[in-house]
Amino acid sequence: MAAYGFYSSSQRKEYIAELERLSPTTQYTVGTKASNYFGIDEYGVLGYFYPCVSKYRPVSSRIVKGNNSRMLNLKLNDGYVLSLSISGGEAFQFSLERKNDEGRTLWRSSGFALNCELSLLNTK
Repeated sequence: MAAYGFYSSSQRKEYIAELERLSPTTQYTVGTKASNYFGIDEYGVLGYFYPCVSKYRPVSSRIVKGNNSRMLNLKLNDGYVLSLSISGGEAFQFSLERKNDEGRTLWRSSGFALNCELSLLNTK
């Protein structure tokens, strides 16, 4: 596996295929500050957020709800991290990355557009 920063943009696009390894039952964690700021549980499952993420689009088609944006990293099983750009309670852009046991980034996908409400987390 290539080290972060030493792979081509075509490899970055291929990494998004790893999204298929996730599911609505995939568990996530976020820190207390992020939980409080975004109004989401610190621990939970992707729930209906997962099928929404699965309908991602090219980043050039992103639609931002609201004016201010913040980053939110959902730490998932097996070292995966969903890095989300959030505005108005909705994720509008994301990338998927994978970290090793020491927390070092192994790879990161390209960015993609989506429009998924954070309220979809923990829904069944």
